[in-house]
Amino acid sequence: MKTILSACFIVFVFSAPMSLFVTKYPDIIDSEKRSLTQFPNIELLYNLKVKRFIEGFEQYYNDRVYFRPYLIDFSSYIYSFFGANIDMNKSFRGKNNWLFLGNDFDNCVSALTGEWKMTESQLLSKLYFFSQVKSIAESYGANFYILVGPNKSSVYPEYLPSIIFPSKQRALSPLLFMLREHNVNVFDPTDNLKQKKNEGLLYFRTDTHWNYLGTKIAFEAFLDEFHIGEFPDVKLIPSKEYIGDLISIGGYKNFPLELGDNFIPQLTEEKKVDHKTILVLGDSFSESLMFYLGAMFKKVYFKKYRDIAISKSDLPQLTEYIKSLGKVDIVLWIQVERIFTYWNP
Repeated sequence: MKTILSACFIVFVFSAPMSLFVTKYPDIIDSEKRSLTQFPNIELLYNLKVKRFIEGFEQYYNDRVYFRPYLIDFSSYIYSFFGANIDMNKSFRGKNNWLFLGNDFDNCVSALTGEWKMTESQLLSKLYFFSQVKSIAESYGANFYILVGPNKSSVYPEYLPSIIFPSKQRALSPLLFMLREHNVNVFDPTDNLKQKKNEGLLYFRTDTHWNYLGTKIAFEAFLDEFHIGEFPDVKLIPSKEYIGDLISIGGYKNFPLELGDNFIPQLTEEKKVDHKTILVLGDSFSESLMFYLGAMFKKVYFKKYRDIAISKSDLPQLTEYIKSLGKVDIVLWIQVERIFTYWNP
């Protein structure tokens, strides 16, 4: 049986490149609303820019694999059959033993590849919900902000398996545009994180979340964007190997762990007290942020938004909760990209 499967896989793999020479391709990828990548300039090889040429050729080839969903399913089956415990719907292994969340979680893979997009009604529903949360916060004297926690695949697409091709247009983009057009303060730190990847690993290799370094960079950029306050002086100390949630989600056994993606924060001077009070309505992407908020603000309240406001019908409950806290200067909504995009309040 293994011999038959191996033979099928070899035929499947080698037939894919041949399709480049016998198939006529359209100029536009409809699902991603973009032009196909053209063959890389051969002059890159003459100038010894081999890596850039190979990267360009890989994208050129990837754009022309029209059986991508079948390739993903088939390769997942092959991995599973030979005991690799890969499941594209749960947790899957990328390059260099990086793990990523699967499609069972808020359609995050389909959103990444452009196969799933928000409808107009979903966009309007989110706009209404967050506009109302903003109005509630402002009615009690607080400023309202949204901080998106980017998916790991948005910050580190280079570690995705070669069979996953991110869309040029992020599923998140229309929502960000609409919220900003209606004066809802929303911040997506993806570009800031990408620009600072040379400072160290910003996400855990085996977990869905950013680490303390990624949180620090994202929140510093958030503070600069809205001129809210001064980030505390913090030293990040490298810590032991981290066993992330994606190991158990994917059912991996004896998964290889490495150093370099785990840090412990320490204040390098006394706490700088900003006399503002902040309410965080967040998810698990808020957890590493709480250390920094505690070092910045006089009073920090935290509430899981799922416990207080996950739909329009919960808005009266949220109103009563904010009212019960007394004086609140800032209401900060923190939500991971995949839920922020897919969830419909």
